[in-house]
Amino acid sequence: MPVSSLTIAIPTFNRSELLQRCVESVLLDVADRPDLEGRVRVVVADDLSTSPAAVDTLDALRKRFSSDRLEVVRLPRHTGGASTPRNTALDHVETSHVFFVDSDDYVGRGSVERLLGILDERPELDYVAVNNVSEAGRARELTIATDFEEVDLLRAATSLSCKRIFRTSTVNELGLRFDESMTVFEDFQFTFSFLAHAKQLAYVGGHDYYHFSGHGDIDAAKEDGHLSRRDHTHGYFAHHRVADGIRFLEHSLLELSAAEVDEDVRIRVVTEVLLHRFLKVMNMQRTLGFVNNRSRQRGLFRALRTLLMSPLFGKECAAAAEETAYGTHVQTILDDDLEGFLDA
Repeated sequence: MPVSSLTIAIPTFNRSELLQRCVESVLLDVADRPDLEGRVRVVVADDLSTSPAAVDTLDALRKRFSSDRLEVVRLPRHTGGASTPRNTALDHVETSHVFFVDSDDYVGRGSVERLLGILDERPELDYVAVNNVSEAGRARELTIATDFEEVDLLRAATSLSCKRIFRTSTVNELGLRFDESMTVFEDFQFTFSFLAHAKQLAYVGGHDYYHFSGHGDIDAAKEDGHLSRRDHTHGYFAHHRVADGIRFLEHSLLELSAAEVDEDVRIRVVTEVLLHRFLKVMNMQRTLGFVNNRSRQRGLFRALRTLLMSPLFGKECAAAAEETAYGTHVQTILDDDLEGFLDA
């Protein structure tokens, strides 16, 4: 039976107790397991934390765990986002698969061993999505009812979090990295780019990934401005959020056009998945309304119209979109009706 290996890639900034919990959820769970020796690594990429408690935690973790189990990489400068830390962690991955985990989250007891077992049994898998639940066990973002289920692109693309397991060789063959110039949605873009070209995709049930659902030392990051970029109600950040949303949509359409998928599948992914994510999940209609510079607002809307008028979207997708909940939105964009779009 093939032997898989897994790196847990953790981007972090100014996290102390939560980071410790995250790392321990992996490494303590596989401690005293000689059968897993050399198969599990954690790479923590720190965005140059300024909190003394966070720096002390990084040093303590480095001393506590051997270098073959844990690698801590401190970036030379603070970047203010997760893309550069994630890319830095990726550059240090030498295992068959990589699992992105945020530093305020953690994995369930026994999850790493179970997931390695699945990868051993199904070595052809490029991508594995696991249940995302809150600490109280409530579903968050993705709920998987079955123990194991192979899925297609249409199903997999309904959830584009990067907190998934990716085959490292496929990531590198595709030349994929997180776009460091994007303020938001870089994780959606990375995941969709991977899914568009990957061959074997699967969902795995069970409580394997727990979301943080409190406050604690995440406030230190907020105070330092690390998370303020996500405030879509602020005019400046709303502009960047919409601009990055359009970039995500354009990039995804490009990836889809280059992928080996049937035309009917392409149209369904565009109209049922990408439009839903852009207009509903990303809330682009409402966010565009928060752009407080009318000229910028108009410029963003016209950029969106240009994209939907291009062959990447096409008349076929426009026609199919009429049958979805977003038909009116698409039509107002094609009609260059900004006010109608904002009111749709």
